[in-house]
Amino acid sequence: MKLYTICISVFILLASYRGYAQKECNGIVRDYDTQEPISFASVWVKGTTIGTLTQLNGSFSITLPKSSDTLMISTVGYKDYIIPYAAISNNSMEIYAIPTAIILEKTVIRPGKNMAIPIVRNAIKNRRENRPGTVDSINFMEYNKLNISLSGLDSSIFKANFIRKNPEILIKANEYDSTWSVPLYFSERLTLEKRRANKYPEITEIAKNQHGSTFINSDITTKYVTSLNQDMTFYGNLRFLSRDFISPISIQALIYYDYFLRDSLTFEGNTYYQIKFRPKNKQDLAFHGYMIIEKETGALTEIQASLQATANLNYVKSMQIHEQLQKIDGNNWFYKQQKIEIEFTPQLSSDTTNNAFNTPLKAIKTTHFIVDTATIATYQHTQALPKKLQRHVPAIQTDTLTLALYRPDTLSTLDIITREAIEISNNIPAIKATNTLLDMFLYGYLPFGKIEFGPYLYFVQHNEIEGYRYNLAMRTSPKLHDKMMIGGYIGYGSRDKKFKYGSTFALRMPTTLLGILHIKYDQNIYRIGDYKQNLDFVRENVLVQSDDNMLSALTSKMPNKAVYFVKKGSLAYEQQIHPNIIIKPKIEISEHYNAPFYNFDTISNTISSFSVQEVSCNVRISFKEEISNNHFRRMYIDSRYPIFQFNTAVGTYSYDLHTQNKYAQIRFVVRHDILFGVGRLKYVVESGLTSTSVPFPLLEIHRGNETGSSGEYYYNLMEYMEFASDRYINVFAEYGLNGFIFNKIPLIKKLNLRELLTFKTCWGDRKHEQIFSLPTTTKSPTIPYIEAGVGITNVLKIIRIEYIWRLNHLKETQENSGLFFRFQFEF
Repeated sequence: MKLYTICISVFILLASYRGYAQKECNGIVRDYDTQEPISFASVWVKGTTIGTLTQLNGSFSITLPKSSDTLMISTVGYKDYIIPYAAISNNSMEIYAIPTAIILEKTVIRPGKNMAIPIVRNAIKNRRENRPGTVDSINFMEYNKLNISLSGLDSSIFKANFIRKNPEILIKANEYDSTWSVPLYFSERLTLEKRRANKYPEITEIAKNQHGSTFINSDITTKYVTSLNQDMTFYGNLRFLSRDFISPISIQALIYYDYFLRDSLTFEGNTYYQIKFRPKNKQDLAFHGYMIIEKETGALTEIQASLQATANLNYVKSMQIHEQLQKIDGNNWFYKQQKIEIEFTPQLSSDTTNNAFNTPLKAIKTTHFIVDTATIATYQHTQALPKKLQRHVPAIQTDTLTLALYRPDTLSTLDIITREAIEISNNIPAIKATNTLLDMFLYGYLPFGKIEFGPYLYFVQHNEIEGYRYNLAMRTSPKLHDKMMIGGYIGYGSRDKKFKYGSTFALRMPTTLLGILHIKYDQNIYRIGDYKQNLDFVRENVLVQSDDNMLSALTSKMPNKAVYFVKKGSLAYEQQIHPNIIIKPKIEISEHYNAPFYNFDTISNTISSFSVQEVSCNVRISFKEEISNNHFRRMYIDSRYPIFQFNTAVGTYSYDLHTQNKYAQIRFVVRHDILFGVGRLKYVVESGLTSTSVPFPLLEIHRGNETGSSGEYYYNLMEYMEFASDRYINVFAEYGLNGFIFNKIPLIKKLNLRELLTFKTCWGDRKHEQIFSLPTTTKSPTIPYIEAGVGITNVLKIIRIEYIWRLNHLKETQENSGLFFRFQFEF
């Protein structure tokens, strides 16, 4: 009996000791920077087979058997975390994982079925149904935070004399970071968006807060950030910098990616898979990383993606995107958070460690989507209060108190230090001067108090009539009046020894959407057939409207002789009747003077001039496009959807005391830039007609090119005035393969060259008799004119080389093919 008692006692003591040594560990793993939970992190006891994964909410629970055990935590994109037994508390722990670069693991592919492929196919199949943008009815707040800085500066930066004098402009991005940054821009923006089925979203700006350099602290920055929220989502190919990046769940994804099933877990009754992905080709615009997909619906719930460093992309050192989604109404998935981190670099040196030539410009954009009905109801309630209890609207727009109430998290110490450093740097004379120059190159004007000189490309012109023409052009700045602009120019021609001048007046009207009244007077040289500057329907966002500018004066081998002198005055009203619909009615009177090289000849004599009186209306329609306005200069943010322009005009013309003759014209333009197959297709189609006989400068003179350099919207092997029509169709198309072939050729792929195919054609007819005699060499392209080419772009990152063939009308010219070059900046 004693022996039995002793055995029982020993067993109890051993069990007690074992139970005492065991420790239950509960906790949540979070991102150090964003505080967001990290799912699928591996949590295990070192040297054992005991382990688990963190759930979708970042939580875990694990038991450590012995006091000598060590807890290990690791996950893709973060540094490993080690916790000794003694450091584990009895309470729930919060563990903050420090982000690090994702290192691609070598993966051995063995024969057999890849379990990841059916999961990815299901996600691709259901991507339209699962896309968050398809939620028909939802109210949500959107909080955007943007940081821009010069980053990656090591301690050698303190040797610079400028930094020694101004060390306060340097900050450290993180406590664990060994490099320094110079902050340039910090902004917050909070909006309320209401989405309803078959209606355009209603967006209300609640508050904003901006600190930064003047060239960044502008409307275009806000609009570009807004466009990123639409285009930088993985439920479709990502659109950025006018390039398309392949999503791992896009329709083309299986061509570009390899996939591997890493793990799975069950959370709240649903099974989720973690899929690792990587590009098949090192030069493709594709990502490596991981994504989490729900089993039943194929919904993407989270993705962490990094652009591969060897991608065929200019001036971008790195790009990381983290996107999380949340389930609403128990069924639909909607955005929760998105973080985009991009480093731009000028790449002026192949030595990537040389900061003097490769200093990265880092941009970090964080977006939170707040769908909590209580928070939204609180804001809407404050807006419903009597006006006496509400703050003035302009105060709300810049009020940091409102941001403090609704932002998802308080501002970090880094955010506060960033704002302070920016305010200090903006008062340093050298930085002020740099900001001024950058502002000029971006917007075309050099600010000087209440006056702005420019556009600078208009300072010098060159044509056959005036020779070199030197202009002084300026306009009033927003500092004088932000809703009114007065501008003008005066110029002198070196050949004709004459002064020319022009003026413009613009007034912003008190309308809900943008409305502007324009009054203009102008004396200028125009290409015959384009005094209305119809080319601007397809070539938007240019600094100057005229083809005759400083760049053409410096680069053209042979000036265009098909030009003439026009005086014109106009009154126009531009109104945005919908965020993506703009109408512009206009009244214009013009005097057209005889073209020296293409006279206005009738049967009996040469006409010195003719006058035109015209009323027109232009309608521009786009889709989901952000439009920026920088003091009356409109800039359109790159869009993946087609853009339409429809112009109608009626008018009269007269010459030599002849009676007025009536005419009508219509013009339709569609422009589109779309990912198509393995490349990108850009096309423009123009069509139109004139109702009756008109002087030939009012016809469609198809745009020939004899300058020696290639023109994007010109027929490069067509001569000036070779074809003219009163009804016509013009087509310009190019297909860029972005290195799809070159990326697979050894050695060649290191050059990051990109293939190009081009096709241009026009058809036209002259149905009506001519008022003035056209040159005998001018015909109508009743048999369509066609030219096509093959080329290489991204040569030394800035040169486009193209060999073009003229495919018909070969008897009319001696030059049926040729090699063309031009500078082309692209990412």
